[in-house]
Amino acid sequence: MAQETRPALSSRLRAELRPQLLIPAVTAGIVIGILEVVLAASFTALIFFGDAAIHLPIALGLNLFAAVVMLSAVGIGSSLPGVVGSLQDTTAAILALSAASIMQELPGAYHETFLTLVAITMVATLVTGLFLLVLGRLKLGNLVRFVPYPVIGGFLAGTGWLLFKGGVGILVDRSLTLTTLHRFVRPDPLLKWVPGMIFAVLLLLLVRRFQHFMIIPGAVLVGVAVFYLVLLLTDHNVLIAKVHGWLLGPFPYGQDLWDPSTLRVLTRADWPMVLRQAVNIATIPLVAVLALLLNASGIELARRRDADLNRELRVAGAGNVVASVFGGVPGFHALSLTALAQRTGSTSRLVGLIAAAVCGATLVFGADTLSLFPRTVLGGVVVFLGLAFLVEWVVDARSTLIRRDYVVVLLILLAVATLGFLPGVGVGLVLAIVLFVVDYSRTEVVKNELTGRRYRSKVDRGPRQLDTLRDEGDRIHILRLQGIVFFGTANTLLERIRRRLGDPSATPVRFLL
Repeated sequence: MAQETRPALSSRLRAELRPQLLIPAVTAGIVIGILEVVLAASFTALIFFGDAAIHLPIALGLNLFAAVVMLSAVGIGSSLPGVVGSLQDTTAAILALSAASIMQELPGAYHETFLTLVAITMVATLVTGLFLLVLGRLKLGNLVRFVPYPVIGGFLAGTGWLLFKGGVGILVDRSLTLTTLHRFVRPDPLLKWVPGMIFAVLLLLLVRRFQHFMIIPGAVLVGVAVFYLVLLLTDHNVLIAKVHGWLLGPFPYGQDLWDPSTLRVLTRADWPMVLRQAVNIATIPLVAVLALLLNASGIELARRRDADLNRELRVAGAGNVVASVFGGVPGFHALSLTALAQRTGSTSRLVGLIAAAVCGATLVFGADTLSLFPRTVLGGVVVFLGLAFLVEWVVDARSTLIRRDYVVVLLILLAVATLGFLPGVGVGLVLAIVLFVVDYSRTEVVKNELTGRRYRSKVDRGPRQLDTLRDEGDRIHILRLQGIVFFGTANTLLERIRRRLGDPSATPVRFLL
């Protein structure tokens, strides 16, 4: 698909300013922008939890900047108009693992800890952007077609578990592990995570039952309203809610959302600790490219139009490179937000730009409004995202996948939950190889089995040579192969040849082709 020239793009944007196209685009853009702010806050809280939560406002500002970049880049540069970009839960979940590891060694309240967390995010986003750019330049967008479907499902199910676990951690402000599980049944933690879990389950049921684009933003608004109504009815005020940890705040007085830290990160971050997270960082581009290409394929189905996957890789890569300058988490095309825009009747490039403007406006307001946001709703959104992945790949997939593929999904999920995401990736790669071997070992490698009497070359031969081939042609044994020949199929082929050579009732073979 040819790229749009600048004059063509500008004329297209002017055409979309007509009221019949502009009004749906503005509606979708505002709704998506608000939802993106909530997602950015959720992913930020997923990474900066516990003692590190004191840095939440500045960290959110960095991620809002990344959201502005990603929404703008995908909105303008995608090969399909109306495609929406977003910060991504899959990459944020892996970054949260690195953050938890760092905060076990460094106190989260220290500014150096914050700068180290930002440094890891900067490096991960930059590496992801460069990786996507290289794949797009080399026209390798179809690589995802070669990854077995159940392996991808296992990765997404494992991501769902990490999001679920992280969402519970946001609700209680404590990491969920086997050693801390007993603390979650105490009265104070129960009051924090049970309402958030109820909100997440109700939101999941609503999304699965209804397809309206206002379900998620509407549920968030209703959740905030119900939270403050309960505060009012129980004679609690905002100060008490802050003391009990029911809100994201309080934050240090006068702290703004926008405080770029790039230069300080380069000079004061603990770079040896960043290097110790190299394996986690290297995993993020691999997960990102799989998720991006899967989302792009889903967008193709939803829009019933082919996308240029290599162009989508380049667009997302460029956006991540720019977003990495200030430490935002990686992002790329969002299937759900694109479908939401489509349901409003808008397939305009203005949707992404208007959503970016909403995120930019939020960046200007500061941290005061953010400090009043209920943890129940914010953590509930993350729990909902995790449950959505788990239900899709553990419950729904049971009836759509064959038993072997379903077991693969469960094994990868179990590995991620018990051993960690990186061992889960290793299990997934091993299972991908096993599936490859099993599938191709069942494929018949011999397409035809012939003799020199029946199958001859195109060379013109004299009568005597033709008579010789007719009389002695059975001594020439010809095997026409198909598919991939590797150690499994090669052994089967060898056994077949041995049976033919050892057959006493057949003509002895002198030549094998």
